[in-house]
Amino acid sequence: DTFTLHVEWFVIFFSTLAFWLLVHAWKNARPWIAGFAGLSFGLAYLAKQPGLLDCATAIIWLILLSIQSNQRRENLRLLTTMTIGFLCMAIGSPLYFASHGAWHEYQFYVWTYSTRYYLPEIAQLERLLAFGMPLRLAWANTPLLLISAILGAGLLLRGLAQSINKRLVGQEMPLL
Repeated sequence: DTFTLHVEWFVIFFSTLAFWLLVHAWKNARPWIAGFAGLSFGLAYLAKQPGLLDCATAIIWLILLSIQSNQRRENLRLLTTMTIGFLCMAIGSPLYFASHGAWHEYQFYVWTYSTRYYLPEIAQLERLLAFGMPLRLAWANTPLLLISAILGAGLLLRGLAQSINKRLVGQEMPLL
């Protein structure tokens, strides 16, 4: 059995995807893309409940944009479709289990098992060390894929740093 921290990778992936989709929807005024962002936030939430905080951040961002900008209607449309996408996942999942006669098992796992039985049995240090489990598994089973992913991430970060540096050249106090 692995530990609950290995699930963070899914929260990170789906939340990052959701934020990317949401910014894309906002830049291009495409509410249907915001709906996919909501679905991604819903998947982050289903992977681990703190994923809800990422969705709440996006909701607050869109509310602030609606208050401060002249594109109030478009931002409210994005907020609405994102919320609908999120609710499709957040409500759809328990409805799925309920429709298959597993409502009580779903409730037990979501609200009781993790907090009462699972977490107290695992020391904090063990949980933190489990964060690297996907990397250890990738190294043991597909080292070439892991090396390629690390190189790709490094090149991506290098390109991002160069892009930021080009934008900041000539600005006074660019970090402020």
